[in-house]
Amino acid sequence: MLRQQEIQAMNVEAEYYYHTLLQSPFGKPGMDYLTYRGISDETIEDFDLGYASDDKDGLTKYLIEQGFDKSLIIEAGLAKEDANKQVYDVFRNRVIFPVIDEQGRAVGFGGRTIGNEKPEYIISNTTLLWDKSKSFYGMIYAKDSSSDYLLLCEGFMDVITLYQAGYDTGIVAMGTSLSRDHAIALKKTKKEVLTCYDNDEAGKKKTEKTKEILSTAGVHVRSIDLAPYIDPDDFILNSGPFSFDERIEDAGTTKSEAIYTKRQEKENIESKECFTMSSIYNFEKFLTCEGNLIAFNAAKAVANSPTTAYNPLYIYGGHGTGKTHLLKAIETQFQKVIQR
Repeated sequence: MLRQQEIQAMNVEAEYYYHTLLQSPFGKPGMDYLTYRGISDETIEDFDLGYASDDKDGLTKYLIEQGFDKSLIIEAGLAKEDANKQVYDVFRNRVIFPVIDEQGRAVGFGGRTIGNEKPEYIISNTTLLWDKSKSFYGMIYAKDSSSDYLLLCEGFMDVITLYQAGYDTGIVAMGTSLSRDHAIALKKTKKEVLTCYDNDEAGKKKTEKTKEILSTAGVHVRSIDLAPYIDPDDFILNSGPFSFDERIEDAGTTKSEAIYTKRQEKENIESKECFTMSSIYNFEKFLTCEGNLIAFNAAKAVANSPTTAYNPLYIYGGHGTGKTHLLKAIETQFQKVIQR
């Protein structure tokens, strides 16, 4: 029990270190990445996102200064020891996603590279504090959601983008794949599970395997068709929550990709009309066009920057500052374009 408490206390310090670093000038690479992905300051705070710099042992030094033994740091999967017995940080040059359990504790960490490092994602070790084969990222919000379903995703960013779009039920199974223990945990929630894994061959195979495990455990499961997009993050940013609502409603049915493709073609035509409106500075008119894709493409065309202020989720997602903020931001960017 004492060792478990020590790991918990150390995780609190690590979470603070990563989050503080993201907010500092040294965290600019991480903040730039999150801004590029359209993640708002509010969402960064809600998920306590952080950043690990390229410093070889920045976190390790900090934790040792706080009184933690290096063996504990290694045990928790935050550091490793090389052949020369030198300790180095596991997470470097990565955006950090604290894994918060249902009690609100930071039990582990995930990291996504913002460079070319492999693997793209890494997750800290199973410890006395948590078992990855039973844990989910995002469950801290999903467990209290009024929705009667859970959105089972592959990546951290899927959960966060869905959250920004108004869906607080996104979760990711920790570990290499969904386990029987994961399925048992999901059964206890008494909620339906909608899988929304990547729309590629690997994702489709994973979907079938997951459905088999969940069905065997007695969980009602359906699959969301994300075509023509690759993942929920890509879908939301290109087509928006309204279209995603339709996919949720249609999940598990035999609707064909052709129907969705036809709908997408219609949205693209409407988007071109919005470009014309934006070119004559009729901001209010194009901002009232139907559909997130239209607003998103129009904003990109005007601002030439996919940063947080121009993200369509600020219009429709419920976690942003609305049309007025977006309108002002686009006007500012339009003036910059004019001055070039």
